[in-house]
Amino acid sequence: MCSPPENVVLVRMAEIQVVKSTREHPVALKTTLGSCVGIILADRQNEVYGLAHVMLPEKSPGDQTLGKYADSAVPAMVSLMGQRAGGPGGRLEAFLVGGASMFEAVGMSDIGNRNVQAAHKAVQQLNIPVVFDDTGGNCGRTVLFDCQNGQLAVKTLKRLETALKENQG
Repeated sequence: MCSPPENVVLVRMAEIQVVKSTREHPVALKTTLGSCVGIILADRQNEVYGLAHVMLPEKSPGDQTLGKYADSAVPAMVSLMGQRAGGPGGRLEAFLVGGASMFEAVGMSDIGNRNVQAAHKAVQQLNIPVVFDDTGGNCGRTVLFDCQNGQLAVKTLKRLETALKENQG
């Protein structure tokens, strides 16, 4: 992967960011994930891209944080992308990353898997094909999506306990 654009938009937990990335103004989207899932949508025709950092599968009643939930983040991101494109969007593609099993010790071992399933369901309901899927496992990931060339860099992070053992031994 070439060096990323100078304009990197950091997407925090429960956020959605939508950007326009052109040859003159290239943009990259970045986030770090554990059990959360990063859902990247790309509309290459209109040069509009989005990233949602979802924490949970389904929206809780009364919570208006759309980016927090897979089932509300995807439709919200599609709407924002259409607004940013200035009209009907082009063909969308989805990239899914994250959903690790990070919390076995606190009884939430399947939250990552449930997030992945909900992300797949959300994009499938809108007929958006998944062109890249790096989900599951038990390690976090850092994600950098270069909107200009459509390249996705995923760095898998070591589990904390593994890193601690290596430092002790």
